[in-house]
Amino acid sequence: MTTTPAQAGRSRVPAVFAVLGILAALIAGGTVYYTQFYKVTAGDTPERVVEKFLTAVFADDEPDLAQVGAVICDDWDPAAAVQRTTSTIRANSHVSWQDIIRLSSEEGRVVVEATITVTPIGDEDPSDAQGWAFGVVDEDGWRVCDARPIV
Repeated sequence: MTTTPAQAGRSRVPAVFAVLGILAALIAGGTVYYTQFYKVTAGDTPERVVEKFLTAVFADDEPDLAQVGAVICDDWDPAAAVQRTTSTIRANSHVSWQDIIRLSSEEGRVVVEATITVTPIGDEDPSDAQGWAFGVVDEDGWRVCDARPIV
């Protein structure tokens, strides 16, 4: 049995549509990924970026390294940022924050302060509130480059 050129062309149509569908999905997925993780701070204030950073580090049982990576400086590893930020926080504690304010600002660089409250879970110890300073730099959008307790 021989196939005519028209039949051969029709047998390729599903393969062409499958390839086009895969390419469209990859482009759409790449666009969403880029928007979610690399452009996440575009248009945000330094204070809002610090809030996003704290949410990514403390809001869930485990830090969201992808979100941490989206709001920190390019040369700061997300795991290192989480380690440095959580190293002074007592284990099994609830962490909340408030009073996120800009302390100082110069061209492309801002210091933001927040009050971090640590409440031990299931413990009789009282909550502990401490001021933290965050170095925030404009790298095509504001990024947290440093997080430390104020001593």
